[in-house]
Amino acid sequence: MPDTEPKADPTDTAAKLGARVAVAAFVLFSSLFVVSSTWQLTRAAVFQYDPVSSLREPPVDARSPCGADLRALTSAVERAISASRLAPDAETASIVYQAGLAPEWDRETAVRETCTPEPHGLEAFAAVSRLQRAGEAFARHRASDLARAHEDVAVALGSPSGR
Repeated sequence: MPDTEPKADPTDTAAKLGARVAVAAFVLFSSLFVVSSTWQLTRAAVFQYDPVSSLREPPVDARSPCGADLRALTSAVERAISASRLAPDAETASIVYQAGLAPEWDRETAVRETCTPEPHGLEAFAAVSRLQRAGEAFARHRASDLARAHEDVAVALGSPSGR
Protein backbone atom coordinates (compact mmCIF):
# COMPACT_ATOMS: atom_id res chain seq x y z
CA MET A 1 0.00 0.00 0.00
CA PRO A 2 1.50 3.27 -1.05
CA ASP A 3 1.96 6.13 1.41
CA THR A 4 -1.13 8.35 1.04
CA GLU A 5 0.16 11.20 3.17
CA PRO A 6 0.85 14.28 1.04
CA LYS A 7 4.38 15.58 1.06
CA ALA A 8 4.96 18.90 2.78
CA ASP A 9 5.25 21.83 0.46
CA PRO A 10 8.59 23.64 1.04
CA THR A 11 6.86 27.05 0.86
CA ASP A 12 4.45 26.04 3.64
CA THR A 13 7.37 24.93 5.80
CA ALA A 14 9.21 28.21 5.19
CA ALA A 15 6.08 30.23 5.96
CA LYS A 16 5.54 28.34 9.21
CA LEU A 17 9.18 28.83 10.19
CA GLY A 18 8.94 32.55 9.37
CA ALA A 19 5.80 32.91 11.48
CA ARG A 20 7.50 31.14 14.39
CA VAL A 21 10.54 33.44 14.16
CA ALA A 22 8.31 36.52 14.03
CA VAL A 23 6.30 35.38 17.06
CA ALA A 24 9.49 34.53 18.97
CA ALA A 25 10.98 37.98 18.18
CA PHE A 26 7.76 39.70 19.27
CA VAL A 27 7.64 37.75 22.54
CA LEU A 28 11.32 38.48 23.20
CA PHE A 29 11.00 42.24 22.63
CA SER A 30 7.72 42.42 24.56
CA SER A 31 9.30 40.58 27.49
CA LEU A 32 12.30 42.91 27.48
CA PHE A 33 9.97 45.92 27.46
CA VAL A 34 7.94 44.58 30.39
CA VAL A 35 11.05 43.75 32.41
CA SER A 36 12.60 47.17 31.69
CA SER A 37 9.41 49.03 32.61
CA THR A 38 9.00 47.02 35.80
CA TRP A 39 12.58 47.78 36.81
CA GLN A 40 12.17 51.52 36.15
CA LEU A 41 8.91 51.69 38.11
CA THR A 42 10.39 49.71 40.98
CA ARG A 43 13.42 52.00 41.16
CA ALA A 44 11.22 55.07 41.17
CA ALA A 45 8.73 53.74 43.72
CA VAL A 46 10.96 51.84 46.09
CA PHE A 47 14.24 53.69 45.88
CA GLN A 48 12.84 57.17 45.07
CA TYR A 49 15.12 57.33 42.04
CA ASP A 50 14.47 60.38 39.88
CA PRO A 51 16.01 59.89 36.44
CA VAL A 52 15.46 63.54 35.53
CA SER A 53 17.37 64.87 38.55
CA SER A 54 20.66 63.84 37.01
CA LEU A 55 19.82 65.98 33.97
CA ARG A 56 18.86 69.09 35.92
CA GLU A 57 21.20 72.02 36.20
CA PRO A 58 22.89 72.49 39.56
CA PRO A 59 21.09 75.06 41.69
CA VAL A 60 22.19 78.62 42.18
CA ASP A 61 24.27 78.99 45.33
CA ALA A 62 21.88 80.11 48.07
CA ARG A 63 24.63 82.19 49.71
CA SER A 64 25.26 84.22 46.57
CA PRO A 65 23.58 87.60 46.01
CA CYS A 66 21.62 86.06 43.12
CA GLY A 67 20.33 83.22 45.31
CA ALA A 68 19.28 85.61 48.08
CA ASP A 69 17.51 87.91 45.62
CA LEU A 70 15.68 85.02 43.96
CA ARG A 71 14.50 83.74 47.32
CA ALA A 72 13.20 87.22 48.14
CA LEU A 73 11.32 87.35 44.81
CA THR A 74 9.83 83.92 45.49
CA SER A 75 8.67 85.02 48.97
CA ALA A 76 7.08 88.10 47.42
CA VAL A 77 5.13 85.92 44.98
CA GLU A 78 3.81 83.78 47.83
CA ARG A 79 2.89 86.91 49.79
CA ALA A 80 1.10 88.39 46.76
CA ILE A 81 -0.90 85.20 46.19
CA SER A 82 -2.01 85.28 49.83
CA ALA A 83 -2.89 88.96 49.63
CA SER A 84 -5.09 88.46 46.57
CA ARG A 85 -7.03 85.50 47.92
CA LEU A 86 -10.07 87.53 49.01
CA ALA A 87 -10.34 89.71 45.91
CA PRO A 88 -13.93 89.86 44.66
CA ASP A 89 -13.03 89.66 40.95
CA ALA A 90 -10.13 88.96 38.61
CA GLU A 91 -9.26 92.60 37.97
CA THR A 92 -9.07 93.42 41.67
CA ALA A 93 -7.08 90.23 42.27
CA SER A 94 -4.55 91.31 39.65
CA ILE A 95 -4.20 94.78 41.20
CA VAL A 96 -3.80 93.37 44.72
CA TYR A 97 -1.37 90.75 43.44
CA GLN A 98 0.81 93.33 41.68
CA ALA A 99 0.83 95.51 44.79
CA GLY A 100 1.81 92.49 46.90
CA LEU A 101 4.94 91.93 44.81
CA ALA A 102 6.46 95.23 45.93
CA PRO A 103 9.12 96.10 46.95
CA GLU A 104 11.07 92.99 45.90
CA TRP A 105 9.81 92.87 42.31
CA ASP A 106 10.54 96.60 41.87
CA ARG A 107 14.16 95.41 41.61
CA GLU A 108 13.45 92.82 38.92
CA THR A 109 15.94 94.29 36.42
CA ALA A 110 18.66 94.62 39.05
CA VAL A 111 18.13 91.01 40.14
CA ARG A 112 18.40 89.83 36.55
CA GLU A 113 21.69 91.71 36.19
CA THR A 114 22.94 90.20 39.47
CA CYS A 115 22.09 86.70 38.28
CA THR A 116 23.47 87.05 34.74
CA PRO A 117 27.14 86.31 35.55
CA GLU A 118 26.29 83.50 37.98
CA PRO A 119 26.35 79.94 36.59
CA HIS A 120 22.72 78.95 35.91
CA GLY A 121 21.60 82.30 37.31
CA LEU A 122 19.52 83.27 34.30
CA GLU A 123 17.79 79.88 34.25
CA ALA A 124 16.93 80.29 37.93
CA PHE A 125 15.74 83.85 37.32
CA ALA A 126 13.56 82.61 34.44
CA ALA A 127 12.04 79.96 36.73
CA VAL A 128 11.16 82.57 39.35
CA SER A 129 9.69 84.81 36.62
CA ARG A 130 7.50 81.93 35.45
CA LEU A 131 6.37 81.45 39.05
CA GLN A 132 5.44 85.14 39.23
CA ARG A 133 3.33 84.93 36.05
CA ALA A 134 1.72 81.68 37.17
CA GLY A 135 0.93 83.24 40.56
CA GLU A 136 -0.91 86.11 38.94
CA ALA A 137 -2.82 83.78 36.62
CA PHE A 138 -3.75 81.66 39.63
CA ALA A 139 -4.94 84.69 41.60
CA ARG A 140 -7.05 85.93 38.68
CA HIS A 141 -8.53 82.50 38.03
CA ARG A 142 -9.33 81.90 41.70
CA ALA A 143 -11.01 85.29 41.96
CA SER A 144 -13.06 84.62 38.81
CA ASP A 145 -14.18 81.28 40.20
CA LEU A 146 -15.05 82.88 43.52
CA ALA A 147 -17.02 85.67 41.81
CA ARG A 148 -19.03 83.09 39.82
CA ALA A 149 -19.73 81.15 43.01
CA HIS A 150 -20.91 84.35 44.75
CA GLU A 151 -23.21 85.08 41.80
CA ASP A 152 -24.62 81.56 41.93
CA VAL A 153 -25.30 81.90 45.65
CA ALA A 154 -26.90 85.32 45.17
CA VAL A 155 -29.20 83.96 42.48
CA ALA A 156 -30.01 80.89 44.56
CA LEU A 157 -30.90 83.10 47.53
CA GLY A 158 -33.01 85.42 45.44
CA SER A 159 -30.81 88.49 45.34
CA PRO A 160 -29.43 88.60 41.78
CA SER A 161 -27.98 92.09 42.29
CA GLY A 162 -25.03 90.72 44.24
CA ARG A 163 -23.98 90.16 47.81
